[in-house]
Amino acid sequence: MPTKHPSVTELSVSQAAEYLARRPRKLEQFLDSLEADHRIGMQNLARRARVQRRSERAERSRITRMLKHERRLWGKGICHVAGVDEVGRGPLAGPVVAAAVILPQDARIPRLDDSKALKPADREELFDEIRALAVAVSLGSVSPEEVDRINIYQATLKTMRQAIRGLPVPPDRILVDGNVLPESGFSELAIIGGDAASQSIAAASVIAKVTRDRQMCEHDAEYPVYGFARHKGYASEAHTKALMAHGPCPIHRRSFCTVEEALSTWSTAFRDVCATVDSIKKSSELAAYRTRVHRGLEKLSAEELSEADRRISRRSNQLQSPDIV
Repeated sequence: MPTKHPSVTELSVSQAAEYLARRPRKLEQFLDSLEADHRIGMQNLARRARVQRRSERAERSRITRMLKHERRLWGKGICHVAGVDEVGRGPLAGPVVAAAVILPQDARIPRLDDSKALKPADREELFDEIRALAVAVSLGSVSPEEVDRINIYQATLKTMRQAIRGLPVPPDRILVDGNVLPESGFSELAIIGGDAASQSIAAASVIAKVTRDRQMCEHDAEYPVYGFARHKGYASEAHTKALMAHGPCPIHRRSFCTVEEALSTWSTAFRDVCATVDSIKKSSELAAYRTRVHRGLEKLSAEELSEADRRISRRSNQLQSPDIV
């Protein structure tokens, strides 16, 4: 039965706007009548409505394209498809965080995209929507200290494995952003550019990004001089200047060259201690050297002593856990 729209000639501009706001179906004839009306307000309503309809059609088409991989798997009877993505590979400070998300097969999430392409407010809204819709969500995280110990590449893989294995619903297939598989023990497929090509991966991207951003805002309260709430630990100009002025804090990644450069401005005695620690090959020798440093025999300031102890602990972990997997 055709939709019966009100007569445009009997409506004011505001009444026509209210009618459009109710989103009635099969609008083409009504929009034609608006465009034919002599009132500029009616014509403008029609123009805006047509722009909105084109935008909505384009968005539906984009979301459909983002479901290409999932639909192919669902069509084969593979039900629980988990998207996996990580954030925090590049920052000078803070953890690496990964998320794994399984969405229901009927989920269609407008505006969902690669988290880097979204505004912070949109990410926050989508975070809540994804959490409410998801069949399962899991997070993985590796601390800055462990990033230094096992390297950023291994840390990235480890966070993804943690997220996958933490899913309360066992995944039937894993879709991973990028070209490297985390080898979680489940069936995995790597998709280059997946955070913009898969709804499941995009959902994981948003969950991981919002989670890490919130953590960095908490660290901002602990270490306010660095501005973590603004740059989230990335190497912005302001962050680099603060790092050079104040030295690194406990959540900075010592293995990253910019942080190492900040440490290089400290005393010659401190740099000598660092070089010695890095050269030690046996745990027994490292323990003896730790005792020497703690006794104050290397003439370090209190700040340098704390940093040297942190470096010794990192070297100790490396010597005790060479497998790093």
